Amino acid sequence: MIISMISIISYGYKNIIRGITYSDGTKVGEHEKHLTKVGDGAFLREPYTVTFVSKMETVEFVDYTTEQSTLVKAGTILNVCGLLKSNSAQVEIRSGNGNLYRLGSNSELSLEYTVEGVQPVLYGRVLYASEDNFLYFPEKNGGRIKNDQVYQPGGKYRTSCYMFNFGNGMAVTDCLSTNEDVYYTLSGSLEVYEYDENGKPFTIFKAEPFQKVRVQFNPHKKMKERYVVTEKEQLNNNQLRKLYEEFVFPNSWKSE
Repeated sequence: MIISMISIISYGYKNIIRGITYSDGTKVGEHEKHLTKVGDGAFLREPYTVTFVSKMETVEFVDYTTEQSTLVKAGTILNVCGLLKSNSAQVEIRSGNGNLYRLGSNSELSLEYTVEGVQPVLYGRVLYASEDNFLYFPEKNGGRIKNDQVYQPGGKYRTSCYMFNFGNGMAVTDCLSTNEDVYYTLSGSLEVYEYDENGKPFTIFKAEPFQKVRVQFNPHKKMKERYVVTEKEQLNNNQLRKLYEEFVFPNSWKSE
């Protein structure tokens, strides 16, 4: 009986394979030909997909392997070896590991091979969040277990540090000058950290919900001496409302 079942399964499997055989390579990837893919995905394990663009024919992806630029639209899958530039548009990107990134105008995102593997490196005015904060999957939380104590890695802000959210956190980061960044926590707590010259992580600061933290940095100093927290304060209701209007409220993220 077991042999018969295996034979039936094997026969069915062969029939399935016969229908999608890659005979000469021309059919490779055809099952996703409805999606645009840019960059080199050789080291990429989790997909990063553009899910919203506020202005058509505005956002570009510069492919470093070809030195060519591609206009980006919703449905584009990003890979390493390139830079996404929002220019005058707003862009939303979702990752396969449950993170969501919303880029304001004149902001950038690149997927780079780092000490933590391939991670998004962000620049400009950017929201980072667990996508459980946004109803995107048909089932609540996308079938994931919701736990407020879970660490959620968020990638790296280009001019300063790596980010970790606790639970369903949301944070906005912006570059104030050539040597100063600011972080706003909209929900959940946030840990910002870096790696020293020996590859060991160290914490720069931790922020509770609804806080603003300014960080100055000197690239000429050793890693553990490089960063200084210059301000840490609670956000008032007016500041929170403006940040939510800019990055969270649905009306701010509708196509033209």
